[in-house]
Amino acid sequence: AALSVHLSIGQAYAWSVFKPALESALHLSGTASALPFQLGIVMLGLSAAFGGTLVERNGPRWAMTVSLICFSSGFLLAALG
Repeated sequence: AALSVHLSIGQAYAWSVFKPALESALHLSGTASALPFQLGIVMLGLSAAFGGTLVERNGPRWAMTVSLICFSSGFLLAALG
């Protein structure tokens, strides 16, 4: 379970692989293409800060299920875009 959580958290840092292709395909500046990464890191911090009490109350399996749904929904929504 811990490995799955850490792999999911590390997914945000894979943005550096997508960023150059995104910049060239959409003719974006470095600042504009870094905005999704910045937003992801902010949300990661906020979810850790505010979701910690929910994990203590509901358990880690509940938190991993919610995370899985959010993570997968984000990828599906991005694929539709």
